Order: sequence, then structure tokens, then C-alpha cells
Amino acid sequence: MTELIEKGGFMMYPIMLSSVIALAVFIERLFVFASVKLPKKEISDEFLSSLEKEGVKGGISFISSWKGAFKDFLAAVLNEKSEESCEKAASSAGDDILFNLNRRLDFLSMLGSVTPLMGLLGTVIGMIKVFSRVAAAGEMSDISILAGGIWEALLTTAAGLAVAIPILFAHNYLERKLDKITHLMMQTAQKTVALMKAGDFK
Repeated sequence: MTELIEKGGFMMYPIMLSSVIALAVFIERLFVFASVKLPKKEISDEFLSSLEKEGVKGGISFISSWKGAFKDFLAAVLNEKSEESCEKAASSAGDDILFNLNRRLDFLSMLGSVTPLMGLLGTVIGMIKVFSRVAAAGEMSDISILAGGIWEALLTTAAGLAVAIPILFAHNYLERKLDKITHLMMQTAQKTVALMKAGDFK
């Protein structure tokens, strides 16, 4: 592995560094997403049922044992006394959670887009070196010089693609989780506000 990196040229190092950074960001984001602690559909339905039957106090009591950002989101809504303030609280608390979840996802996307370009740049630089050596050798140049130089130059393109593909998969995976959380928060907030309004916020 070390030998291939050395043969690929200096552009192999930023590509490898990008892979390490992307992995660190992905793992860190997984922990952040896990901190939201989304309730299962059955639990969410039980919460809404408790809110409908027992009012706001019942809803607050039901989520008292929960942990994570989703609990804080619902608590912010349940502590309001009017439809307008509930909607504002849901929007504000939801924006804070989504902003925290969305951090560094654009950086992950950028790494997935840049690493193939770094690989291509390394290949172009390598090809320039190869043809300059062939030109310097003149008519007596050996075809093996050209063939050997080309495959070494192409190593950076292969490395860039090999790093970029899993990075883009990781980014899309996190984006799907973000969409799921956003949808669940919106649906739960709307149903919660509607039930609170029906119960006259008591």
C-alpha cells in the first residue's frame, strides 16, 4: 500500500488525508444523529393518545422519561399556551436541531466532489512527467518507460475515485436520515399543536 502511494505521486497524500477526514466526520455525525433519539411509531402514537386524553400535563408526563433532542423539541411546544406561540416554538426548536444535524454535511459533500479532481490532477501531472522523460530520451526511448509511467500516473485517478465513492454514499445516507428526522418532527409538531388546540391548551 505504501509503495503504491509513493508511486502515485504527491497528490496521493491529500487524497488519503481526505479519506481520513471524511471518515472522522461521518463517525462524528453518526453520534450527533443518534443523540436525537427518535421515538418509534408506536411510542409516538402513545404520546399523541396521552396528549389527547390527558391534555398538556399528560403529554409532558409521558415524555419526561425520554432523552435526547427530540424530547426537548416536544417540550418546547408543550410549554406554550397558544397556537401561534406553539408554532413559533416548534419552528425555533426544530431549526436549532436541524442546524446542528446539518453541520459538516456540506463539507462531506465537498470532499466527495474534490477527491476525484485531485486524482485527475495527479494523473495529469504524472503524464506530463512521463512525456517529458520520453521526449528527453529521444528516438532511443523504450516503450516500457511510457507504459510504466502511465500506469503510475493513473494511480491517483483510481485513488481519488475509490475515496470519493464511499464519501458520497456516506453523505447521501446522512441526508436521508436528516430528511426522515425533518419529516417526523414536522408531522409530530402539527399533530401536537392540533391536539393542544382541541384541548384548549390545557
